[in-house]
Amino acid sequence: MKVTNNSKAPQGVHTLRGVAFIKPGESKDLELDEAQAGRAARLKFLEITGRPSEAPTVSVNSPAIEIPPNEVDQLRQQLEAKSAEIERLTALVAERDAEIERLKEKAASGSNGDAPIGPFEVKETSPGWFAIFGADGKQIGNKMREDDAKAFQAMSPDDQAKYLAD
Repeated sequence: MKVTNNSKAPQGVHTLRGVAFIKPGESKDLELDEAQAGRAARLKFLEITGRPSEAPTVSVNSPAIEIPPNEVDQLRQQLEAKSAEIERLTALVAERDAEIERLKEKAASGSNGDAPIGPFEVKETSPGWFAIFGADGKQIGNKMREDDAKAFQAMSPDDQAKYLAD
């Protein structure tokens, strides 16, 4: 079929061999089936002469590409390898998420998970209430009364560390 583009812009026409572009004022001999010729004829800026091709149209369900069996096997192996890698990474992400949740819970409870570092100092934080402070100046544990503070101060440094680790 002869197709002429009477518009001022390039136009694309679907053919049996794919889309063909026609410049303004240009004519091309193209192979169109009946459906393609009908769609092109609806466009007023295209002038179509001749009869549609008798060539069979390609079915959507028919395979357009032949893939050799050995390539299918290679693709299947690649897919299985990628699936295994995805499973491994998914498990790794789940482990990391669990670790993050554990750390968030530990942070919310005020515990850093490490044994406190001495030397330790007992200070009165409010009248009658004392607290133990580590070498970093951070309070360790809850407040206590004067008798408990004196008992802690009487312990050896090793015993203090053991007491605080529990």
